Amino acid sequence: MKVPSRERMKAAGVPVVPGSHDLSPEHLATIGLPVVIKASAGGGGKGMRVVRSEGELAAAIASCRREAEAAFGDPTLYAERYLEHPRHIEIQVFGDVHGRVVALGERECSLQRRHQKVVEESPSPVVTPELRARMSEAAVAAAKAVGYVNAGTVEFLLDADGSFFFLEMNTRLQVEHPVTEEAWGLDLVTLQLAVAAGQPLPDDLPAAPVAHAIEARLYAEDPENGFLPQVGTVLAYEEPGGPGVRVDSGIEAGSEVSVHYDPMLAKVVARGRSREEARRRLVDALGRTVILGVATNVSWLRRLLETPEFVRGDLDTSLLSRLEVPASPEPPPEVLAAVAGVHSAGDGRVGQRLCFPRPLRGRGLPGARMKLKNLATGTVHEITAERGEIPRGARAVRDGLTTWVHFRGETWRLARLVERPGAREEEEHDLRAPMPGVVARVLAEEGQAVEKGTPLLVLSAMKMEHEIRSPRPGRLVKLFRAAGERVDMGDPLAEIE
Repeated sequence: MKVPSRERMKAAGVPVVPGSHDLSPEHLATIGLPVVIKASAGGGGKGMRVVRSEGELAAAIASCRREAEAAFGDPTLYAERYLEHPRHIEIQVFGDVHGRVVALGERECSLQRRHQKVVEESPSPVVTPELRARMSEAAVAAAKAVGYVNAGTVEFLLDADGSFFFLEMNTRLQVEHPVTEEAWGLDLVTLQLAVAAGQPLPDDLPAAPVAHAIEARLYAEDPENGFLPQVGTVLAYEEPGGPGVRVDSGIEAGSEVSVHYDPMLAKVVARGRSREEARRRLVDALGRTVILGVATNVSWLRRLLETPEFVRGDLDTSLLSRLEVPASPEPPPEVLAAVAGVHSAGDGRVGQRLCFPRPLRGRGLPGARMKLKNLATGTVHEITAERGEIPRGARAVRDGLTTWVHFRGETWRLARLVERPGAREEEEHDLRAPMPGVVARVLAEEGQAVEKGTPLLVLSAMKMEHEIRSPRPGRLVKLFRAAGERVDMGDPLAEIE
């Protein structure tokens, strides 16, 4: 529980961000806005909202309570002063039953979205040996204050002036533990089991990192649609290999990604003699990671790692809310031609019209004759062409009218366009569910004038709430769902005229 842990840390002399469990506007005014509301039993960004004005407070508290109750069975909340652009640095600690506690270096976890970590690395690009020693000392003091035994992580917010504040302690092995293993040359799982069996911590633990490691979390989410969580069946899955590359995954071809669990599918980790070598290896590994059937952030992660900000190591917890990561490129002509051939195979027609998630800016569809066998749903094929126009290495899998294609590190979802009366009008006016879930709240009324971005309703899925906004200005003619009703992906939510 975070509220009592904050009090224990203060008593142990560990610096703590000013905060309170009294959420009244009068009391929060003494802390100063902005504040961040947090679930006391929480983690992973669930039950957490930033409040910048008093008018936002009531809605933020209500939303956090619902998420906290759904995710942790405990609606208890508290507030902390919100630091605008800190780094998120955590220290790996270990305690044994003989009273010894050690720190095993830091992890940089500043790249976050919705308070969920996206990319982590060790060591941090800004932590000096002197700062590492000070943060490690504070982390060890925190663990000793509670008599901690086994693997744990003490998390801090690091300000630009070098001051740091206790955030929380995670009493478990973290999702991002592989970067510590790869950078420090350790097997934390083996060490955890040894400590649990009563063995003392070894005396020859490393005092400094021996390499640099970076981890990217692969999520089932759609970067082209506000990073909303995605569900479906994994039709094709290929993991990268190579020097210094490690993959920890929980999926395989045929796995079902459902609304009931966290959207993380796998972690790709790269190790190098320097940060730049680790970064280049991870970029290459992500380009060779194939997940078809469910939209993911794999291609987006690859482009993120190529941004100047990441290359420089100029990171903070709000960077992803400001950073303009380049959009996914349009599929090249040879890919469009191949998919047209996929859909024409068996029905005698060539050059089918294809639907892409966004306009192709006038690009025409090449009319190459394809040498393709019929694609059975769920079967992965390598694309080839009679004239040798399709470079090898592309992967395609057909799912009904949709074909998923992976080529040169990018993944596209292309659908055969089936014309029917009224279809174009429906597409223009209907807002459809981007994922399955439950309508938690309705925020607008029928007949209301709306702007692009006006909040319409809140969907609860994957243990988090997601605000659904109007995609265009107009009038809200009809709401098709009420609070408490379940929806499937693609179900109509609202008609906007």
